[in-house]
Amino acid sequence: MTKYRSKLEEKVVADLHERGLMPRYEPCSIPYTMTSYHSYTPDLQIGDVFVEIKGYWSGPDRKKFLAFMRSNPDVKIFVAFQDPKVKLYRDSRTTLGKWATDKGIPWCQTPIPPKFIQAWLDGERITQTLPHEVPKVSRKPGT
Repeated sequence: MTKYRSKLEEKVVADLHERGLMPRYEPCSIPYTMTSYHSYTPDLQIGDVFVEIKGYWSGPDRKKFLAFMRSNPDVKIFVAFQDPKVKLYRDSRTTLGKWATDKGIPWCQTPIPPKFIQAWLDGERITQTLPHEVPKVSRKPGT
């Protein structure tokens, strides 16, 4: 049995299994460069598409993800947010979804919509966008 790092990852995988998709969990490490050589391990792989699943997303982790994307522009990857309306930090006016959109990071909300994942499997790099809504306060672990 696979040991997931979060209940959210477990929930997303279960939903994908119910739809007949068989994602591989933490399938590989992909090199990237920040100030030195690093490797990034995406949460899931479905076909040739990688998925990063995020509830809380810290500033340093967002920075690493941007460096990964810049180093690997041909890698098909999107982020699945538990709640894209969560603020980056307590007093931020920016939500996770807006930040990702502004940085050119494709994303969707969990559960991953069937049409969304199918579009990615068909080679389209689509993304969701947020309507104008009041952002929620960021949820940090332990607070």
